[in-house]
Amino acid sequence: MPPRVLATRLAAFFILLYGIFMAGLVIAGLGLRSGLWPDPAPFGVTVVPAIFGATVIAVTFGFTLVPVDLDRRVRRAWPSQRHGGRLAGAVALAPATVAAGMCAALAIVRSADPRLFGALVRCCDILVLFWATLRAFGTSPSAAVLVMVYFTGQIANVLPLPGGVGGVEGGMIGALLAFGVTGALAIAAVLTYRVFAFSLPIVPGAVAYARLRSDTTAGTTHSQRRRAGTASRLRWPRRLRRQSWPRAPRGNR
Repeated sequence: MPPRVLATRLAAFFILLYGIFMAGLVIAGLGLRSGLWPDPAPFGVTVVPAIFGATVIAVTFGFTLVPVDLDRRVRRAWPSQRHGGRLAGAVALAPATVAAGMCAALAIVRSADPRLFGALVRCCDILVLFWATLRAFGTSPSAAVLVMVYFTGQIANVLPLPGGVGGVEGGMIGALLAFGVTGALAIAAVLTYRVFAFSLPIVPGAVAYARLRSDTTAGTTHSQRRRAGTASRLRWPRRLRRQSWPRAPRGNR
């Protein structure tokens, strides 16, 4: 797959997936703060995340105004032979890719593809795991609180930590405490949730990675053998390579 096509599709994937993330922050945060749900609504874990989500949504939609061929336009207007035009084109490639991904994501939404429901998998993660672990050790807050706690904790994934270990747990526990959940319940529920959501998939993931590596290596070795065999068949025999062939007359060349 060409790198530009791959980058565009990846951008569309993240826009569709994390659009649910940001919309959840806005709806649940403003709903809690306005009293739509009768739960504690601290400003720091309701309005601030809602503002963050709304800002990300607005900025992402703003990329629809960016030409998808911005990098090509920059290179044409600023030739690479002068004044660092190549660098300017490379810098313009990032917003052009996001713009193309945004257009692709909007086209997918307009098509009403049923596979879009896969973006709602985060809701299943919240209800099945996070809600279940809270109920296993005590009582669970409302769905709006769970949404805010879950997404607020997931923001910690941007920290430079392997798999978000430590940051996600701390963010979720802190958000639960802010909503009035006891410390013992918050710690037990979050750590148990992370065992199911993060630690358990490591084992089958490692097995799948090992199998993928072996299949890829075997496929590469097979391809190399085929190329080597083809090349050997195309070689002249040694006795023919050493034989001196008479030159054709000049008029027949």
